[in-house]
Amino acid sequence: NILLFLLITILLSTPTNTLHAQWVQTSGPHAHATLSLSVSGNYLFIGTDDIGIYRSSDDGNTWVPINNGFITRYIGTLAVYDNPSGTTDIFAGSMDSVFRSTNNGNEWFAANAGLPGSFVKAFAVRDTSIFVSQNSPYSFPKIYRTTNNGISWFSANAGLPDERVDELLWHKNYLFAGVAN
Repeated sequence: NILLFLLITILLSTPTNTLHAQWVQTSGPHAHATLSLSVSGNYLFIGTDDIGIYRSSDDGNTWVPINNGFITRYIGTLAVYDNPSGTTDIFAGSMDSVFRSTNNGNEWFAANAGLPGSFVKAFAVRDTSIFVSQNSPYSFPKIYRTTNNGISWFSANAGLPDERVDELLWHKNYLFAGVAN
């Protein structure tokens, strides 16, 4: 009991400023803006607004560009999908398309059959489904779903208001959509 009392006393008397972590800047990448972050295994991924996607395998000490297969360098959102087969796919959303990588970003290919090609805003992943929100200045926002790793997408808009969809999130059995207004 005395040992427990001493341990609690020591913990309570420790200044709280020593318990907080310190932020440390990484060595890059040096983009205008970082728009998305994701992690898959030991890899960190950054999507940027002007230099594409970068990957780090050493906790952010070094970064390498992994833009093979991209037309655009604007990557607004990233998602990691752990397939039931045991493999991992990474999805990237750009200003006009969805891209997929099956090898941790070494190569990317378009995964947009059934998508109208408008601005990709957000992903949400659950079980065997991947949802994407797309916004266009010329039409109402849309949410699409794939159950085959982006080979084809279909509309998932039932009950969705005619507002811009900025974020998607799975919580328990619900898909939440963060909309404007």
